[in-house]
Amino acid sequence: MDVNIKLIDSLDDKVINFMIEQYIELHNAINNIENLDQKTYNRIYRAMQKIISKDDVGEGDILYGAYLDNKIVGYAYIGSDNYLRDLFVKKEYRNKGIGTLLMNEIVKNVEGNISVTASPMSIDFYKKHDFLEGEVNANNTVEMERISVR
Repeated sequence: MDVNIKLIDSLDDKVINFMIEQYIELHNAINNIENLDQKTYNRIYRAMQKIISKDDVGEGDILYGAYLDNKIVGYAYIGSDNYLRDLFVKKEYRNKGIGTLLMNEIVKNVEGNISVTASPMSIDFYKKHDFLEGEVNANNTVEMERISVR
């Protein structure tokens, strides 16, 4: 599998749609929902479209895409404050090293400590990438930090 990691310099509709689909999938996983009915899916999708816009990437923020055959299969978004806002890989491409490729790109290009709020299902991934566990939040997410060795 030949995956390319590329810097995303602006959010286009394909990237935004991918982001929304991943948020909905995360919502379903956290809430133990197997399948959303189409009406609920559309309602959540429209709400997310209002939240995520082409102007969302702030000054100094970095967004990477993982592409397979010019199709986005993953992305990572880290803010200028070194807070990892998102790291998602499309379900059918998970456990194939794509998340690690994205994480390696972040670690290579970001100076300083990196922090993230990890969902229960992603804690092991972050531990594997040298993040330390911190405070557990009320919704069972965990504050984690990767200490820079530079």
